[in-house]
Amino acid sequence: MKNRVSISILFMSVIACSLLTHCTNSSKKKNVSETKKVINKEEVVPSKEEDKLKIVLKFYSKKDVGLGDEMCDSRLIVCLKPDVCSGIYTDCSNEYSLFSYFNGEKSGESFKGASQYFDNCGGSGEGPEMCQFDDKFELKFSSDSTKLTLNKVIYTLSNYSFKLTPMNTNLYESSSISSKVLIKNASGLKLKEIGSIEKQGGFWYMWLKVLSNKGEGWVLGWIDLN
Repeated sequence: MKNRVSISILFMSVIACSLLTHCTNSSKKKNVSETKKVINKEEVVPSKEEDKLKIVLKFYSKKDVGLGDEMCDSRLIVCLKPDVCSGIYTDCSNEYSLFSYFNGEKSGESFKGASQYFDNCGGSGEGPEMCQFDDKFELKFSSDSTKLTLNKVIYTLSNYSFKLTPMNTNLYESSSISSKVLIKNASGLKLKEIGSIEKQGGFWYMWLKVLSNKGEGWVLGWIDLN
């Protein structure tokens, strides 16, 4: 009788152990599965971060009174990156104005920073052909981005054509003349990003990231908004 009880207890112990092992393995598999889910979720984050790093170009304009009291369009291009912006705008009401450049960072609901105004030094005559003046700017978008206010002047979202004029046809690896030349004799340039400004031979140019028929890179040049 004692032997039968011992065998029964042993048999039940084996079954309990088997069930326990199965549950433990199931639990481990579940934990591994959950871990994989977490890892996969974390691996998606970089792509979301990359989406946030996309550069956006927006185009705005406003009506002004030009020479001879004729109506003209003052135009603006703003290049937006996460919490940073740069851009160029023209004032068609000022016959001496060439363009203005700005670059700054997000500050509350606005972008603020330094700006530079360029003109033809008051017209023809002796002296430099391009004069530069330092200033500051504040830029704020409307809630739907259809309007922006730049130094208390309102511009409206617009669609217009413009021309890129490179100082030369070389496309550089970065926004520096000393950087590697990636492409020579580039053509069919399309604007992707507005970078910094640089003075060469008495004139101020902008570093522009462009897409060409041979690839992309940085070029030193102008944006003609007229």
